Amino acid sequence: MRSYESDSDAVVVTTPGAGPVSRVRWGSVLAGAVTFLSVALLLWGLGFAIVSFAAHPTSASTRAGALALWICAMATTIVGAIVGGWFAGRSLVGASRGFAAAHGFLTWGVALLVSFGFQMFALRGLVTAAVSDAADSAAMNSSPGAQSDVASEQRIARDYLAGASWSWFATWLVAGAAATAMAAAGSRILPRSLVRERSVAMDEIRQRPLTPTTVP
Repeated sequence: MRSYESDSDAVVVTTPGAGPVSRVRWGSVLAGAVTFLSVALLLWGLGFAIVSFAAHPTSASTRAGALALWICAMATTIVGAIVGGWFAGRSLVGASRGFAAAHGFLTWGVALLVSFGFQMFALRGLVTAAVSDAADSAAMNSSPGAQSDVASEQRIARDYLAGASWSWFATWLVAGAAATAMAAAGSRILPRSLVRERSVAMDEIRQRPLTPTTVP
């Protein structure tokens, strides 16, 4: 980079080919990821409060509440991806839609890694508790009929786990597409008139009599 001084002000001129102009702006990525997770968590908290208020201390109500919370978690994840992706793209000024879409994808990736870590921590505790309860039930009920009931409950639990895994995968896949698309839609491309004005201003700067100075 070279610095010159003219009669009016200091001008910094970048030599063409000195380095890549388009780089990943991690500030926009992290801002989008924080927005993603914050919106999703806030909406899920609202859904949890509503489900807890409407739930009753019965087995059927507990299952229905758990299903409602899972559906709410999927919906809030997608909504958070939409808002976070749009925010990441909106924070980029003068970027192309493809460049903004790449930032939306990175926003989704960061949010996925953080969310996956917390979910695996919580799931490990749930699986440990479920295995312990199943072992206690099998030890207390040694009759053939009781063992059949335990096996049936285990099959149902495996079916629920498989359904939850596939729905989690589909939800985050849709969230990734939503974050990428919304980042591209939210990017602020400079108007042609402003680009032309900046080009004219740079031409005027280049035509000024310049005196080279040293930049510390």
